[in-house]
Amino acid sequence: MQNLSTGQKGFSINGTHRSQGYIGQTSLSRSLINTPHGQTGAPEGHGGCCGDFSTTTNIRASETFSLEDENVVKPSVLSTAGMLSNRNRWLKRSAPYTSTKLTAGWTNGQGDYIAYLKKKAAKCDPTQADKLLNDKEVNSVATSKCTTTNITRKDGAPVFNKTTVCTFTKPVSDYTSISQGEHIFKLHDKCADQDDVLFKIVTNTRRTPLPGLTTDSSPLFVEPEPEPEPEPVLPTPRWVGVGNNATKTIATSTDLSIWTSTNDNIIDDWTTVPDSSGGNVFTTEGAGIAYANGVWVAVGNAVNSIAISEDNGITWTSKSTNNNNNGIIGSSGRGVAYGNGVWVAVGGGVSAANTIATSNDNGISWTGRGNSILGLHGRAVAYGGNTWVAVSIGSGANTIATSTDGNIWVGRGNTIITNGDNVRGGLSVAYGKDSSGNNLWIAGGGRISASESIGNTIARSTTNGNTWIGLGTSIFSDAVNGVAYGKDSLGGNLWVAVGFGGNTIATSPDGNTWAGITSSPFTIGRSVMYIKQWTYQGNTYPARWVATGSGGNTIATSLDGNIWVGGGVPVFSDKISSSDDRGFDIAFNR
Repeated sequence: MQNLSTGQKGFSINGTHRSQGYIGQTSLSRSLINTPHGQTGAPEGHGGCCGDFSTTTNIRASETFSLEDENVVKPSVLSTAGMLSNRNRWLKRSAPYTSTKLTAGWTNGQGDYIAYLKKKAAKCDPTQADKLLNDKEVNSVATSKCTTTNITRKDGAPVFNKTTVCTFTKPVSDYTSISQGEHIFKLHDKCADQDDVLFKIVTNTRRTPLPGLTTDSSPLFVEPEPEPEPEPVLPTPRWVGVGNNATKTIATSTDLSIWTSTNDNIIDDWTTVPDSSGGNVFTTEGAGIAYANGVWVAVGNAVNSIAISEDNGITWTSKSTNNNNNGIIGSSGRGVAYGNGVWVAVGGGVSAANTIATSNDNGISWTGRGNSILGLHGRAVAYGGNTWVAVSIGSGANTIATSTDGNIWVGRGNTIITNGDNVRGGLSVAYGKDSSGNNLWIAGGGRISASESIGNTIARSTTNGNTWIGLGTSIFSDAVNGVAYGKDSLGGNLWVAVGFGGNTIATSPDGNTWAGITSSPFTIGRSVMYIKQWTYQGNTYPARWVATGSGGNTIATSLDGNIWVGGGVPVFSDKISSSDDRGFDIAFNR
């Protein structure tokens, strides 16, 4: 290959271009100002004639040219295979330079490499060597290992000088190579100085603790565990019952013996609320009771139909005074429930303006929702699955109605749970799950006497109350006064219904197939509830079933919903008339 600008012959595997002036520069990257020369070495080109020049012509020689020196010829371009081989050449090194530890006693690891880097850094400035390491090899360095590279042109004048200067402008410790772990330790140490928090190391997860870190106590560089949320301030556990006992219609008890005593199944120690505290707020009887959101709400009949307690059942205040049947829900409140920030109460009476009322301010004020949807008396109401369902008795348009917000209601007819002047209609309703965990509603209805015709005493809905399927009267031939959903002793789904006619208590795992309880403590079942497992002041209390009724016992308890133990008549009257289905209702503030 001939370099046209210098007239020098040579060879390069990089192509036909040789270095021009300095490594990497070719004739294509600059304009040559020298006189071109031919193959014979004679000048030629413009400035003369026909390739001839006068001997007196001042010929300008090339200032830069290739020296046929491998040190100034640019490196060859490697192929892909060559590049990869060169990049990974360390893999092919033999011991002791290989990165793989060949034997258990091999010591060339990360620490050795870091020590080597420290020595290498120290050699650039021997005066700083003793500050780095107390190492014989480093301290013996007398001169710097730094060198100067010069490239000159043909006449000896330097083209440029490249000198490596190893001078520390900062303390030598700033250039000292340290391990990743030491670097992280230093960073975390600064954080620990700010936090000044010590944590106990339960287990030493490091094979070799970092310097200064012990397994007893040291600053750990992790986020502190968040403070546990304070346990909510819960009111004293309390039962509240409503009924009638010599004009005393509300009573309370703090007896927890059904949880704290092995063989005690009776809820005792009831105290009727005195008149001075609102105990006579319902002059005839209390019919329904519920607790939610820190407030007790009770419904009953006569002078008042709604009352609330904001001090855990101690004192009661009327929220619906009946004047000529013009109370919020007429002269008689029958059922009440809370859900999604709304209280809903149902009741009514002859010519009552409303059979449904709602409160959006936790029971303080109430608004009537009219009397066109439910029958003569709203009897029960419940919330679940973002749906409200209410049932009613007496003549009227619907025995079942639904709502998504408690304010606007849609009637669902009166063919499944029938009604009329002498037929009760809907008496109870509850939300839960079927055996597959799907949403399920159960409604109960009934009649005054066996002489009246009724199609179903139990009905179920899997469509959020929109459509219902009747289950006949084989389990309860007369009435289902109460129904609830909970769990059996093994944690399985369980429905429990109470009433009269054939059975007074019955259970179902899916809400579809029911079986009566042969050994019942009641002659008439009135209401039933399931209390989930709860905690108070560090103690845990298991789930319980509680039911009310009449016929020798007005209250009974069960561990599994199948075996029931009567608790006598601790409070309120033992009403034994089948036509008087209101009776004693009870709730617990958990």
